[in-house]
Amino acid sequence: MSLIYVILLPLAGGILAALIAPRSRFLAHGVMLLSLAAMGVVVAIDLGTHAEAMAAAGASAGALHYLVEVSATWIPSLGISFHLGADGLSFVLLGLTVVLGLIALVSSWRSSYENEGFYLLNIGLVLAGVAGVFTAADLILFFLFWELMIVPMYFLISAWGGTGRERAAMKFFLFTQASGLLMLLSMIGLYLAHGSATGTYTFDLVSLSGWTAGGAAPALILFLGFVTAFGVKLAVVPAHAWAPDAYAEAPTAGSILLSGLLLKSGAYGLLRFSITLFPEEARRIAPVMLVLGVVTILYGGILAIRQNDVKRIIAYSSIGHMGYLTLGVFSWTTLGYTGAIVMILSHGFTTSALFFVAGAMQDRLSTRDIREMGGLRKAAPRLAGLGTAFLIFALALPGTGNFLAEFLVIAGVFQMNVPIAVLAVAGSILSVVYALRAIHLMFDGARTDTAPVEELRRHESIALAALALLVLWIGLIPGPIIKATAPAAASHLQSVLPAAGQGGGNG
Repeated sequence: MSLIYVILLPLAGGILAALIAPRSRFLAHGVMLLSLAAMGVVVAIDLGTHAEAMAAAGASAGALHYLVEVSATWIPSLGISFHLGADGLSFVLLGLTVVLGLIALVSSWRSSYENEGFYLLNIGLVLAGVAGVFTAADLILFFLFWELMIVPMYFLISAWGGTGRERAAMKFFLFTQASGLLMLLSMIGLYLAHGSATGTYTFDLVSLSGWTAGGAAPALILFLGFVTAFGVKLAVVPAHAWAPDAYAEAPTAGSILLSGLLLKSGAYGLLRFSITLFPEEARRIAPVMLVLGVVTILYGGILAIRQNDVKRIIAYSSIGHMGYLTLGVFSWTTLGYTGAIVMILSHGFTTSALFFVAGAMQDRLSTRDIREMGGLRKAAPRLAGLGTAFLIFALALPGTGNFLAEFLVIAGVFQMNVPIAVLAVAGSILSVVYALRAIHLMFDGARTDTAPVEELRRHESIALAALALLVLWIGLIPGPIIKATAPAAASHLQSVLPAAGQGGGNG
């Protein structure tokens, strides 16, 4: 039952906050924070309860290894069930959801939005949808939670975003809805193919994962439907066009949830659904995905260097880092897969912190142009210090989670494709250029505006310091994360893709 609470708590918190907000803004935010804290307690209890089982879990051919499950009959005539399941990978991502949900709320604590109850309700709906995506073990249930993320995020961008919010929200909605429709059609196609071949019509992921669609249906077409949906959400070139505008125009909390969680749902979808359900097709298309991954890295880095809008710098940087994640997923090595998992977490923390800092600077300076920000290191040293720290983290400083992720991914890809690995290293050099350029223009030099700049408030400083410690913890002590996700990696590489799995080490 704990998985149901993980979904219901942010949903209930959002509903209660919406009802309370007209009477007390402070109490509404407090209720939302308490609901996420309770969600974190539930996840922590489950992690503690199943820590030993997580460490001892092994991979058996063709099986998913859920540590916690909830299953109930829903629409048996159509083979649809209410099936939730969580393994180590799911729990790690649920932890990410809790942390970034709290950070999103803290980032908007000092801002007073019109119709704030609806604002908090949409945050709760996004977080409930994300939690559902990370635990759904039925394809139709997964699709419903996938849609639950999209609609409230559209409202967050369109109602509380910047001057170009309507256009950005519409691009986000059209891209994600069109690709989601392709995924739904692929789900139905897989359902019919499986039913025709076995006589059992089901949308259950565990049942479908032990069966291959190869030869029984146009499996490559079905696979591409899934990959397209997840690639759009991951913002891999050329399916990235919605992302820069959405990141730049969303309110700070929206940018945090977009970059930290919604993008990661695309990565999770690739790992848990696309490759698990279509291993042969994944192997066939892997060279194309490796090329798209390295193109995404280089494209994101080059465009980030050319931007003067701080949120667009972070947006293109985020797109580039999703290229590394793509390389890790399709490297077919334990090193690459582990690097992808570390990238999901470290990138989520780092980019969310950068959007937090960007939002704080916009609130204080009324601009996002880095050419108009010089001298902030003297005017607001705490804000400048934490901003500098996270930009250095983003360029993959040794000892940080970002460095570990990139190193593992490149090492994994090097075993499979040396030219791609070399180009990925070149992408790392680009990140140094745009990060140092942003640090110089925003925080160093002389200020033309002599007006005082408000420092970070205590709650803002604590939130950013906590994220910094998490990024360093991942980089210096990655063992718990690697151990928690190792069974999923083993199942992915040794069971689902036995031939490809031989290429990796133990990480």
